[in-house]
Amino acid sequence: APIYSIVVPSYLHLHDCLYPCLESIRKWTDFNTTEVIVILNGCGDDGSAEYVKSLGPAFRYVWFDDPIGFTKATNAGIDAARGEYLIFLNNDCEVLSPYWISLLQQLWEATPNAGVVGPSIEDAYGGQFCAFYCAMTSRAVMDRIGKLDEVFESGGEDIDFCRRAQRAGFQI
Repeated sequence: APIYSIVVPSYLHLHDCLYPCLESIRKWTDFNTTEVIVILNGCGDDGSAEYVKSLGPAFRYVWFDDPIGFTKATNAGIDAARGEYLIFLNNDCEVLSPYWISLLQQLWEATPNAGVVGPSIEDAYGGQFCAFYCAMTSRAVMDRIGKLDEVFESGGEDIDFCRRAQRAGFQI
């Protein structure tokens, strides 16, 4: 089983978002330890499924005929993932270094009782959260606090998840 599962939700935008994102992952990721789960929701026959299939066994996709939204798509990716660590990556992001996962892992190991690591943002109330355009958590954290709350259809799910992790005693 892989150590890391990269979860990439995608709704349309094959050429301008998904292709550059997955090509950057291909270029800068060690697939001896990593799998990529792409959640194709509402993509129709834009070629996304064929493209992901063409990338080889480290890349898998979950298909939904209709758009289901970011949170439900991400949860579907979590369900399909096999890794100990879950990395959330938006399809409009590009990886720029061979160290991107090791940097997340180093941050995880340097954070006592880590719950979520990644780019940290201060919310309106002075609290910190990690934006899920590029963030990592573990299966153990997910087992303890649950997946993303699907009441958040598009936005706020990352803040909620981080707050629940903090309430459970994890650090952000």
